[in-house]
Amino acid sequence: MRFGIFDHLDDSGLPLNQHFEQRLELIEAYDRAGFYGYHLAEHHNTPLGYAPSPSVFLSAVAQRTRQLRFGPMVYLLPLYHPLRLIDEICMLDQMSGGRFLYGVGRGISPVEVGFYGIDFATGAAQFREAFDAIRIGLTEDELTFHGEFYDFDHVPMAMKPFQKPLPELWYGLGNPASIPWAAANAPLASADTSWQPTSSSWDPSACARLAPISPQPVTPTRSPARLMRRRGRRRP
Repeated sequence: MRFGIFDHLDDSGLPLNQHFEQRLELIEAYDRAGFYGYHLAEHHNTPLGYAPSPSVFLSAVAQRTRQLRFGPMVYLLPLYHPLRLIDEICMLDQMSGGRFLYGVGRGISPVEVGFYGIDFATGAAQFREAFDAIRIGLTEDELTFHGEFYDFDHVPMAMKPFQKPLPELWYGLGNPASIPWAAANAPLASADTSWQPTSSSWDPSACARLAPISPQPVTPTRSPARLMRRRGRRRP
């Protein structure tokens, strides 16, 4: 069993520069302690999450850790231009030596996506188009895609991710109706080359029986990095 962290980077009451620095120190401690992965929520215009641009914060995570895997949970795909996000994914995966975890979703807050002029009612369809376009861009030398929301014709893809064919896919489930889509698409992005989906090992109907998980944010304790460095010692 492997353990990871899900973080909202929510308001701590500290000045923002200190807030970011203390959280990065905590993530360094996760790395030293041997945690598998660090996942960062994306929120907009709310103190619930101070990582509206997850890639910016995760680029610092890439440089301050050595073995910890990391990624967004999730990129809100309707808010991104696919070409820009393809480049960010490739950069983060290359900068970290293949430790990037590619988390995707449509967004759960009509208010937050509405600030960007996105119609929540069509968000699922836009998400799936963006997902398909990004997958092509990460795995092919040219991106050609024609849809309702995105239209690309022979766009050269100069960069590729470190992981082949693309980084490990994580999909945040909040709606049971989305489970069949996740079951059908998750193997496409599996970065674990020791396991290949086969008729005996891959059963989408088994995934359909899983209940969706709604992670809850955890507020870190004061000076958490120092506390983890003193593992085994009781706080005074």
